[in-house]
Amino acid sequence: LPKAGAYRETEILSEEQKLYWQEPEILSQDIVVGDNEHKTVSFSNHEKYGNFKVKKTADDGFVEGVNFEFFGMSYTGYQVFFTFSTDANGEYFLDTNKIPLGEYTLREYGTKSPNLYVEQHDITVKIEDGKTTQVNVHNENVKRKMQIIKTSDDGIVEGIEFRVSCAAL
Repeated sequence: LPKAGAYRETEILSEEQKLYWQEPEILSQDIVVGDNEHKTVSFSNHEKYGNFKVKKTADDGFVEGVNFEFFGMSYTGYQVFFTFSTDANGEYFLDTNKIPLGEYTLREYGTKSPNLYVEQHDITVKIEDGKTTQVNVHNENVKRKMQIIKTSDDGIVEGIEFRVSCAAL
């Protein structure tokens, strides 16, 4: 500052910053500075947040205890990473309003029988200000085909019954 005196410090957010940051609680602070005196003025900013919910379904009904990773970087550069498991209803709800705005990746991992399901791909999740983003994730059973060919030394191949059962994998 050029000389001793009374000053007002005011924080001004740009239009882009207003998209991702809450308005500061204190916009301006008055200070008095004497000759050769140093003063520190602090402003505190908080990101805007949203919520997140997963609803897990599966052809075989296995929805409890399914593990997911949620990760990525907020629009303001804050790294986010957490893991969670679904409840008995196949749901997980993070309603703390603490996920910063951004586009994140949701990944299912540790599936107990991955060879039974069609491969899952990562899902992009967009968190928006004050909203709950719901993602529905479904495990589809792999459909398999089987052909049975009957041969016999006596040539009798018609009318033979077969029982096909599946052993747990």
